[in-house]
Amino acid sequence: MGAVRSGKTVITCLAFLLFVLESDYTDFLLTAKTRDTAYRNVVKPLMLMCGTLGVGCKYGKVDGILSVFVDGGEGVVVKEIHIIGLTDEKSVERLQGMTAAAWLGDEVTTYPLSALEMAYSRCSLPGSRIFWTMNPSTPYHPVYTDYVCDVEALRGGRFGLWEFGLDDNLTLVDEIKEDLRVHYKKKGSIFYDRYILGRWVVAEGAVFQNFDEGRHTLDGGGFRFKDFDNIRVGVDYGTASQTVFVLTGVVLDDDGDECFTVLKEWVWDAEDRGVQLTDSQLVGYMGEFLSGVPYSVIHVPHDARNLQNSLEEAGFDCKMINPDVNLGVQKMRDLFGDDRLLLNKDCVTCIGSIQSYVWDPKALLKGVEKPLKVNDHAVDAIRYSIGVESYSQPFVMSAGYW
Repeated sequence: MGAVRSGKTVITCLAFLLFVLESDYTDFLLTAKTRDTAYRNVVKPLMLMCGTLGVGCKYGKVDGILSVFVDGGEGVVVKEIHIIGLTDEKSVERLQGMTAAAWLGDEVTTYPLSALEMAYSRCSLPGSRIFWTMNPSTPYHPVYTDYVCDVEALRGGRFGLWEFGLDDNLTLVDEIKEDLRVHYKKKGSIFYDRYILGRWVVAEGAVFQNFDEGRHTLDGGGFRFKDFDNIRVGVDYGTASQTVFVLTGVVLDDDGDECFTVLKEWVWDAEDRGVQLTDSQLVGYMGEFLSGVPYSVIHVPHDARNLQNSLEEAGFDCKMINPDVNLGVQKMRDLFGDDRLLLNKDCVTCIGSIQSYVWDPKALLKGVEKPLKVNDHAVDAIRYSIGVESYSQPFVMSAGYW
């Protein structure tokens, strides 16, 4: 475990492969978040190592088995490494009934706990061994509390810890190391501590700790629609709470990366106003919100299908998305860190929501990191607007001001 790009995966793969080659058993387990990530991060290095060692191997993409051909003296012994993705709780079913002499788990802190425990139970043969790679997570994570902190198991030799830092990777030049340090500092102290220093630290307090109101907000008087390559709308829909529309302009920089500016917001707080709006009323307000705006698409979350239908019937171009909160939050943090997400100072609800967006303390105690579901509607609307698609070609728009 330890820092990113520290070489821990390569060393762990080599240790696992040497164990497989020397083992008297023939069935082994390799897991990752998905089978695709397993192939990219682990299987390819294992195959390169086999080639270097003069050992034959073959990867079966359909059945997900890496076969290693070992000279057993009386003929070739085929050792099978079964590759399984542990994406969700249903992953347990893929592991049931299996017995493995060794298990290589890549990035185990990303697995569902039930899948982790089931895979652990599969290594029940005498002399079996388990190899894990991980980046540190919350100190409440079960991997940390149940394994890393098991002092008796560590002292007794049942568990062993290998800790890696950036300087342990001899292929990284100083320029790359410094770039990584700067990158994770931009993301916030928690990520620097975890991914550079290798510490198990809690994600407490504000989610967007790297948001700086002085640096990430702009005077709202000088925007022109024609200055943007693309304009999108994000909608967060709350019948009895807040409904928020967010208009976001997109510009492609010289490297082809998207830079976002939240141009304006519209907010209806049904609880505060004591009035809930119908879908047809919201369609009317959307018409006012987008009057004269050459937008490209309205991103509507999957739980607002009726509103999407009403908007499309009225002639609006919509796209339904199935948002992932953690991925969206991570993207927003990265954008703030690179100064590629800015907000009009007039978007006071969005700015306030970003500043008050905090981690759920009860979830953290269970080893789960997720934001608290309070006053999050504007943040959600921003996430949807920056969202799920990249537009590489600017579209032709008429000049417009607001």
